[in-house]
Amino acid sequence: MQTKIISVIVPVYNVMNYLKQCLDSIIQQTYTNLEIILVDDGSTDQSGSICDSYKELHGYGNQPHIFHIRYFPESPLKMYRNLPANSLQFF
Repeated sequence: MQTKIISVIVPVYNVMNYLKQCLDSIIQQTYTNLEIILVDDGSTDQSGSICDSYKELHGYGNQPHIFHIRYFPESPLKMYRNLPANSLQFF
């Protein structure tokens, strides 16, 4: 029986002071068949860089998989609400 993948969606907006602690906590869980989806709402601090560095360490082919999705306030939010459910299976 194959273990199911659990998707953890983390909204990111100017949270550089807390983001590493958040991601480390998720990564250290005992359940390892995870994909972590970081949805960056156009952060103006270093949150995007932190997301990128975690993606490099835990990108496709590593456990857990980390995806960094950036979108910007001028984009319609509704485009992104269903993105994980509709698209990430193709990454």
